[in-house]
Amino acid sequence: MSSGTNEKLIQALISLGLPRWEAQTYVALYQHGLSEATPLARKANIPQPKIYTHLGSLETKGFITKTEIVGKPHQYIAMNHEVVLSELRKNLMNQLTLSAQFFEELEIESSELNAENYFNFAQGINPVRIAIRDIISEAKNNIYILPNENFSIYSDAFDRAVSDHPDDLEVVFINERLMKFTHIFSRLTAEINPDSMKRITKGRPLLIIKDVDVVNKQASSVSIITPQVDNFDPVMFQIRHPMIVNFQVGLLLGLLEIMETIVPRLFMS
Repeated sequence: MSSGTNEKLIQALISLGLPRWEAQTYVALYQHGLSEATPLARKANIPQPKIYTHLGSLETKGFITKTEIVGKPHQYIAMNHEVVLSELRKNLMNQLTLSAQFFEELEIESSELNAENYFNFAQGINPVRIAIRDIISEAKNNIYILPNENFSIYSDAFDRAVSDHPDDLEVVFINERLMKFTHIFSRLTAEINPDSMKRITKGRPLLIIKDVDVVNKQASSVSIITPQVDNFDPVMFQIRHPMIVNFQVGLLLGLLEIMETIVPRLFMS
């Protein structure tokens, strides 16, 4: 057997879970037959003091056997390779089964974490009102609101939650920052069909952003509440996933900065 073939066989045994030096010891013993420890160490290219440890481990696993003759060094012989491969295969399958079980448990924990901590859903006026109160009660610093035509439906629940909050909660209505640009909006939308503008306004969702950090463009949650249109109940979808929330907040604050700096210059008369 060539050295290249030896190394390939050793690597194959390692991939099946056998430690390298044990693999080298077994392959050398299998190739050369009955052998004492000292010459086997040279053939396996293993330091002699360590060969006994690896021989003992292989014997415990049932991969080799030891013969004892009074007055002579112990001799070792490798078991048939089918025995070794069968045992390694069984060990590997056990590990795969355990790994699959661990992954199943991990997926269950992960899905529960995502559902509970990253997203929240409510449908119907009363459930949405309750969800709004919960959002405000959980706020630590501020609440940013971009109201829509349906905000009056929730305004009493909103006001009560703010007044009941234990801290002096800052409430910012984003639409008030935009009111100064009414003349700009009028010029931008002058050519849009009034019916189309009415549908756009009627379908605009209510936006509630909790604990906004304007400097770092971050927040703890973004809640989007669809309006009550025709026979469809309003739906609230609260997002707590940091990556999604911060992207939305960064986009919104960036648009506000554009509105307050660049746009007025474009429309200066």
